[in-house]
Amino acid sequence: AASAASVASAMASSVRRLEDRRGRVERAIAATSAVMGLRSCALGVEAAIAREDLRGACELVSRFREIEGAAEAGGDAYEAEVASMRVATARVNQLVRERYFEACAAREGVDEWLALLEPLGLGNEACESAFVEYFRHVLKEAVSSALEEEDKLQKVINGVAGCVQQKLPRCREALPAAAERALLLAHDACEASALAVVARFASEKRLASLAAQARREEGLDDEALDDTLEDVATVLRRLETWQRFVEHAAGASRARFRGTRLAQAAAEMAGWYTVLETYFLARGVRTAYALPGSSQADDAFYAVRQSAARAVATGNATAAAAMLCQVNEMLQTKVLRPLSSAAHSAVAATSTKLAHQLAAAIAVGKMTPAAAPEPTPEEASLQCQAAANTLERAASLVLKLRDELDEEIAASYAASQRQPLDAVLADLDSVIADKFRAAAASALEAHVDALLAKPLRSVVAPRLPTAIEFLLNPASAVDLDDGLVAATGPKTHRYALDDRAFEALDAVDDFASRLADAVDDLVPKHTRALSETNAVAAASLLATGLAAALRDYATDAALAGTPITAIGAIQLDKDLRALRHALAKHLDPAAVRDALADLQRAVNVLSANDAADVEFYRPHFDNDALLALVKLRAWTDSDRRKLLALLDS
Repeated sequence: AASAASVASAMASSVRRLEDRRGRVERAIAATSAVMGLRSCALGVEAAIAREDLRGACELVSRFREIEGAAEAGGDAYEAEVASMRVATARVNQLVRERYFEACAAREGVDEWLALLEPLGLGNEACESAFVEYFRHVLKEAVSSALEEEDKLQKVINGVAGCVQQKLPRCREALPAAAERALLLAHDACEASALAVVARFASEKRLASLAAQARREEGLDDEALDDTLEDVATVLRRLETWQRFVEHAAGASRARFRGTRLAQAAAEMAGWYTVLETYFLARGVRTAYALPGSSQADDAFYAVRQSAARAVATGNATAAAAMLCQVNEMLQTKVLRPLSSAAHSAVAATSTKLAHQLAAAIAVGKMTPAAAPEPTPEEASLQCQAAANTLERAASLVLKLRDELDEEIAASYAASQRQPLDAVLADLDSVIADKFRAAAASALEAHVDALLAKPLRSVVAPRLPTAIEFLLNPASAVDLDDGLVAATGPKTHRYALDDRAFEALDAVDDFASRLADAVDDLVPKHTRALSETNAVAAASLLATGLAAALRDYATDAALAGTPITAIGAIQLDKDLRALRHALAKHLDPAAVRDALADLQRAVNVLSANDAADVEFYRPHFDNDALLALVKLRAWTDSDRRKLLALLDS
C-alpha cells in the first residue's frame, strides 16, 4: 500500500511539472508573437493617425503597452521599434487630449473623446475642469428649456436627471473626480430652480395661511382643499423623486445630499401638507356620519383611505408616517368611539322602549304597543342591528386598509425607508384592528343580551307545575284557594323526577311550546337585519347565554334541593333539545349546535347509566369539572363508589 501511494505521489508531481512547463512555453510563444508584431503595431499607429482614426490608434497603443515589457527584454533587437512606438504613443496622446478639449469647448462629441481618455490614462485636473464647464453649459440649457414649460418642477427635475444619466456614466470611468463635481453641480442647478418653483407654488396656494386656518379649525372649502392637497402631494412626490435619484447617483457619497435646502423646503411643505390632510380627513369622517343610510363605515373609511393613500403616494416617508399616525388616531377617536357609542346607545334606547311597550300592554291587558314616540321598538331594534353591522364592517375595513397600504408602501418605498411606516402599520394591525373587533363584539353582545337573552332567560329557567310538585312531595303542600302549593319539606325541581312524575309532566308540560313561541316572537325581529357574520356570532352568543341559564338553573336546583335523577336527566336532555330546535329554526344551526355542545356533553354525563358511560365522556372534562358534575346526580351506592374510584385514578 505504501509503495502504491509513493508511485501515485510521484506521478502527480510529474504531471504538475509538465503542466507548469507547458504553461511557460505557451506564454513564451505568445510573448514572442506579440513582440514580433511590434513593428506592424508602430506602422499601424502612423497609418491610423494619418487617416484620423484615433480610436484605431488608441487600440494599437494599448496593445503596445501590453507588450512593452517583453519588447524591452528583447534587447537591442527591438530598440528601434520600441522607440518609434513611444513617439507614436506620445503623438496619439497629444491628439486625443487636443480633440477632447476642442469637443468640450464646442459642446459636442465629448463622450467620444472621454472614452479614449481612460485607456490612455490621460485624465488630469485640466480634463476634469473642462468637463465640468461643459456639463455646466449642458445643465444651463436643460434648465432654461424646462422653465419655459407649463409643469416647471417636473420638467426641471427630468431635464437635470436626463443630463446626469446621459453625461456622467462615461465620465465616471474616465474622470471620477469630475463626475462627483458634476453631480454636485447638477444638484445645485436643480435645487436653485426647484426652490423658486416651490416657493411660487406655496405662495400661490397660500399653504402657510391655509395650514394656520386648519389648526384653528376655521371653515375651508372641501373641494378646493382636496384639489390643493392633490397638488401638494404631487410636488412632494416630485421632490422625493429627485432626492432618491440624486442619492442613488451619488452612491457611497449620498450623505452629502441630505439636509440640503431643497430637502428642508420639502420638509416644510410636508408639515403643511400633514396639517391640511388631517383637517380634510376629519371633515370627511364627520360628513360620513352626517349622511343618512347604513353605509357610515364605508363612507368614513373612504375618507380615511383617500387621505392615507395620498400621503403614501407622496413618496415622502416623513409625511406618510406622520399622516398614518393621524389616521390611526382618527380611527380610534373619530370612527371607533362614535360608532361604538351609537351602537350601545341604540341598544339601551331599544331596551327602554320595549320595557315601555310591555308596561303599556299590561296596562290594557293585551300585547299591543301603546302610543310611543318615534322610532317604534321594532325600528329601534333595526337601528341596533344596523349599528352592530356598521361596527363589524368597520372592523373588516381596518384590516383591508392595512393590507392595501402595506402593498402600496412595499411598492413605493425602499426597505431603509419603511421602518417608521412599518411601525405605524403594525399599530394599525395589532392595536386598532383589535379595538374595532372588540367594540364590534361588545356591541353585538349587548344587543343579544338586552333584546334576546334577557327576556328568554326567564323562559329557559322553567318551574314545575303545581300539580307535579304535589305529586313529588304531597306531604309538603297545603291546600290554598288557587291550588296545591309546595310550602314545606325538601325543595323539588324539574329534574328531580321519578317515572310517575315524568309521565305526568310530559302530559302537561308547555316548556317547549312556550320557548318556541318566545323565540319565534323575539329572534326574527332582533336578528333579521344583522350581517351574515353578525348573525352567526349572534347565534353563538344567544345559544351560549341560554345554555348557561339552563345549566345554572339545573345546578342551583340540584345543589339546593334534590339531586338530579336519571329520569330527570332525560327531561333535561328534552329541554336542551327543545332549546336547540327553537334556536336553529331562526339562527345558524351549526353555530347553535357548537354553542350547546358543552352543555350537551354535560347532559350526557348526567344521563349515564353507570360509571362506564361516564368514563366515555371523561376526555371532555377535567377531573374537578367532572366531579362537580356527577355530584349533581343521584347514583346508586355501587355506581357512586365506582365513580369516585374512576375520578381518583
